[in-house]
Amino acid sequence: MAKHEIEEPVLIEYNQFTLLPFRSWPQKDLQLPKGLMWAGDGGALFRSGGTDHYAGVRVVVCPHEPPPDTTQPWELVEQGVFTCDDPQLVLVGATGRISDARIELPAPGRYGIRAHCRGREAAQKVNVGDGRGFPRGLESWLLQIWPVSGITSAAAGADSCAGS
Repeated sequence: MAKHEIEEPVLIEYNQFTLLPFRSWPQKDLQLPKGLMWAGDGGALFRSGGTDHYAGVRVVVCPHEPPPDTTQPWELVEQGVFTCDDPQLVLVGATGRISDARIELPAPGRYGIRAHCRGREAAQKVNVGDGRGFPRGLESWLLQIWPVSGITSAAAGADSCAGS
């Protein structure tokens, strides 16, 4: 079942994860951004501070552009615009591991996205060679999504965007 807000751990491998349409993944290679994120045709790609760990990722679909979140001490915040032809999105790890939860958009189209991240330095220090496995909770993300043009957004949850 798709939701307007999800929160779940995402496996970070090769310093990245993506937000993609559930039924129609982009047919082109997405390039790892130099900064925090890349957004464009088909979804968004996010660059983690490290690799081989689970990051906590919260995704919130808003009816309009929300202000940047100030409830947490975010280290980096970037935003962009992406397009999608499927109203259901999923979080996907670099090796194809798909999140269980689906994010529901009001309709296919153009959306603004703002990525907030903290814990990048801790994630950069991960050493899975120590035998303790992939750590959790070192890095946290908040992704705010809103319609950019031509989309009626009554389906998105306004309450979840106040203070994100």
